[in-house]
Amino acid sequence: TRAEMLRTRWAYGEARRDFEVVLAAAPRHWKATMCIAECALCQGAEDEAFAIADRCVAGLPREGLRHDIANARVWRGEMRLWTGRYREALVDLDEAAGRRVQLALGWRGALRVQLGELDAALADLDAAVALGPSDTEAFVWRGEARLARSEWREAIADFDRAAGIGGTGIWPLVGRALAKAGSGDHAGALADFECIPGRVTRFFAWKLGASVAGDIEHASRTLESMRS
Repeated sequence: TRAEMLRTRWAYGEARRDFEVVLAAAPRHWKATMCIAECALCQGAEDEAFAIADRCVAGLPREGLRHDIANARVWRGEMRLWTGRYREALVDLDEAAGRRVQLALGWRGALRVQLGELDAALADLDAAVALGPSDTEAFVWRGEARLARSEWREAIADFDRAAGIGGTGIWPLVGRALAKAGSGDHAGALADFECIPGRVTRFFAWKLGASVAGDIEHASRTLESMRS
């Protein structure tokens, strides 16, 4: 529990040390192994992270744990999605998504959004939110798919739902602000923009070489840079 709390608070080094203690006491605890891989990835050690994940997935079949194998592959698929390895991620996600595993459907939907396959993405994400109505990330990704289709009202509804459930940080605000801007609700978009921590918006504005002026053009450019 402590390790999970540390991981969700971005204390990846401390979390990793705790997960390694768990793994030393229970070497077959594959979830601890994948958490270590995720911590390594979040620390920027991409090659190490995937080496750990690959060893974990390869080791599970020898133990005959079919359900665990599928879940470990979904987890690795999520990591591949984060790092832009979309086709590899699809290989990891397809089997479980075909069996209607909720997380696999959600992440495959996210992957298809990134590939521009919006109809297929929405089919996966509709199924994911039906199976997991408290999955905030699935609602965010469905909002992103609808944003890409200029379906402003539907996108705003999904981002509203994600924001109401909580646990997804700034992304419902980012998406909702862009959807409101697209719909012409500039005041609403700027209100959401102002709710994003200033240190975040200032950083992305600095990367753009722009100011964080309180107008819709600057706000939209900053928000788009955060999603790229």
